[in-house]
Amino acid sequence: MPVLVRRLRPWLVAGGDALLATALTVAVCWLVLRSLAGGAAGPVGAYLAGDLTGLAAAVAASTGAPLDWSIGATGGRLYPISMLLSGSQLALLVAGPLAAAVLLAWRARRRPRSPGAATLAAGGYATLIAGLSAAGAATATDPLVHLASPAWLAGLAALAWAGTAQLVAAALPRRGTPALATPARAGVLALVLVAAGVVVGQPAAAQPGRPPAERVVPFEGDPTPAPNGYRRAGVAAALARVTAEQGQAPLAAFEPWRGTPSMLSLSSRLGGDVPGWLRRNSGLFGVADASAQLRPLREQRERTGERHVWFEQHVGGVPVYGTRVGVHLDATGRTVEFLTNSLEPDLIVDRVSAAVSAETATANARRALPDGSLVEPAKLYLLPAGADPGRRTPTVLAWHVWLTDVRQGVSTSYFVDAATGRLVYALPRTAHAKDRRIYDLNKLSDDKVPVSPKRAEGDRPSGIQDVDEAYDNLGHTYDYYHQTFGRDSFDDEGGQLRALVRVRQNPDRPMRNAMFIPDVIDTMVFGEEMTKLDVVAHELTHGVTFETADLWYMYQSGALNESFSDIFAEAVEKFATGSNDWLVGTGIPGGALRSMANPPSYGDPGHYRDFERSCLDMGGVHTNSGIQNKAFYLLSQKIGIEKAARIAYRTLITYLAPRARFTDSRVGFIESANKLYGKGSTEAKEAAAAWTAVGVDGVYEQDRQDCLCIADTSLTGVGPEGLEPQGPGVDAVLGALLHVRDLFADGRTPALRHYEVIYADGGDRAIALMTADDDLRRRTAHAMQTLQPVLQTVGTPDGDGTVVTAAMLTELETLLRDYAAADRAAGGGELASVIETELGKANFPALSGLTANQALSYLDTHVG
Repeated sequence: MPVLVRRLRPWLVAGGDALLATALTVAVCWLVLRSLAGGAAGPVGAYLAGDLTGLAAAVAASTGAPLDWSIGATGGRLYPISMLLSGSQLALLVAGPLAAAVLLAWRARRRPRSPGAATLAAGGYATLIAGLSAAGAATATDPLVHLASPAWLAGLAALAWAGTAQLVAAALPRRGTPALATPARAGVLALVLVAAGVVVGQPAAAQPGRPPAERVVPFEGDPTPAPNGYRRAGVAAALARVTAEQGQAPLAAFEPWRGTPSMLSLSSRLGGDVPGWLRRNSGLFGVADASAQLRPLREQRERTGERHVWFEQHVGGVPVYGTRVGVHLDATGRTVEFLTNSLEPDLIVDRVSAAVSAETATANARRALPDGSLVEPAKLYLLPAGADPGRRTPTVLAWHVWLTDVRQGVSTSYFVDAATGRLVYALPRTAHAKDRRIYDLNKLSDDKVPVSPKRAEGDRPSGIQDVDEAYDNLGHTYDYYHQTFGRDSFDDEGGQLRALVRVRQNPDRPMRNAMFIPDVIDTMVFGEEMTKLDVVAHELTHGVTFETADLWYMYQSGALNESFSDIFAEAVEKFATGSNDWLVGTGIPGGALRSMANPPSYGDPGHYRDFERSCLDMGGVHTNSGIQNKAFYLLSQKIGIEKAARIAYRTLITYLAPRARFTDSRVGFIESANKLYGKGSTEAKEAAAAWTAVGVDGVYEQDRQDCLCIADTSLTGVGPEGLEPQGPGVDAVLGALLHVRDLFADGRTPALRHYEVIYADGGDRAIALMTADDDLRRRTAHAMQTLQPVLQTVGTPDGDGTVVTAAMLTELETLLRDYAAADRAAGGGELASVIETELGKANFPALSGLTANQALSYLDTHVG
């Protein structure tokens, strides 16, 4: 028996140490999470400490293992190192494995005669941490966070912690024993090196992606840090072959999260046809055979003989929305000179056939825009989520329903889940801000567009300033594009220039806005006195963008969209008048809107590091446009606005894809200058210098923007449990919320502009509070259902007949006060103060009995 005890002793000692270290890790992590109540991470800490699932995820993260979070089609990856570098309070979780490592090292030092027990204890600790992580994942019913890789990765990370501490202990020499002299200590070193190697190499071998969960913990700092340097498997080897073929590294821009080049300057032999070249260079796209996923979209031919062949990605016969690949050939047709790439590699496709009809999908989309006309028949697409390193990308099979309401000034692409009929995404198409037809609405706000134009091509002046000004300035803009680039109207097919002037969306208030609405008849809309030259040129250029790069009107691509309109507004001004002032909107009521020479003087960033992370204005499209605007201004100062505009034009119509980022435009400018003025020319060097001067250098990348809406989010997870069966359903409530989003985006009244800012500023905190409290989520969803008739009709003619009831107001006020209480209970207070201030301004009792539109007018005078 004593012999057996001696043989088992190392195992018993190791097991006890491993259990003690694991218990210490869990206890310290739990205490850290509970201690966060006084900070911004309070709701997150409360959630993670609330059950085994959350605590196991926190323990795994404390060791360094990455976690994924997701909601609907939105999600991201959380790297613990990024929390540490950003100063997040959640980085304190590292105290858990650190305490365990110190304990194990101390125990090893106290047992110099049992060296094998130290190795066994480290392995046992790693096994228990992996088992805890796996158990947490197995018991989860509706996980907000989950490991981004197998549970054993957390175990290996724990092994690295324990082994490192024991190595430090072993490195301290004992009397008569050189450091690391024993086989046991060498074993510990081997284990640590293996564990560290697997952990570091893991992102490229992460587990297959999973469909995103319905809920999300909005960790501090919602934007997802750019994983600079990440390359998808096969990309590095393909780039090496390209470099070897042309003798130098190519000029490139990379999509950081996708890990593939989005723009690439080449000199690659075609060697047959374009599909064959795509097949041989599939590594550039991160797939096995790019040609198998690409279908021809269109082809541009230049007078020089250059060809630009565009493709769209298809999987299972269904196109993937927003994906384009452009192969740009030289004049001989034998060399690929440039590649534009937005193909999405490694997609998860669960279905390619619809269970919901196009008619049903269209009807559901119309809940968001009841008076919208269908621009084109509904079409099936695969809608991808955001890509992440080492993770497959989920998709939703959705009907694309494009609706336009000229009266409201709204054009939106709605995506309806083809399996459930649920609205899942909305993409704005309206861009605010020589066959001519000018229609005068004469300050009317109804939807009756005059049948006959007030002034048509060749007619004499009408005597109405806005009509004649729009007519003349559309002519100047048409002439600029035709004489400078040979372009025949915005679509290059002689498309009619159709404008509505003196438009009012509220009969009592002039509209200080202008917009381009893409639809079957492509319309420009101008408020009173908004028909100045640069405003008209700006809006017509949105039409050019729509017909070419089709830049998405949100986030960085939306900022580029706005910037190109500003650029050509100045170019047209110089063309028509002989000079330009670098101000956008000179002469409109209230003064200019932006400065291209000095964006910060109008509150806009002029440098990439000052990028405005905002969910207002479709992610800051009118503010962040200042970054490219400043680059264009600097380039113009060096080579002249005429040359700079030619470079910008080629970039826009030739190289950019719909989801382009600033780094893509930078490469497009440089490549365009190389083509127009010679490779390595002064113009090309100045283009590169201008972009570098505004912080877009091809290396630094901004975080990815992710905007969540508290009202929409309430309808996920357990939220629908709070809805009354006899009331409006989820689709009707979502449609009403999207209508309000459009009102916010347009900012047509003082109250709407005011509440848009309040809503955006407090949204992240409110989502965090709701995420930690399922009952609060249910009651938020119920309040949205109660308010649905008002939300659906406000700002429309039907809003004159929808009454705001006392019951609606009571429920809303109670809910808001509960959010204030939850904010203070979670250690906050800022959101609570805002809520209490706004409730005082609004004076809810005064709104009872008013119609939806009367209530909005009342709020305009009291809070706007």
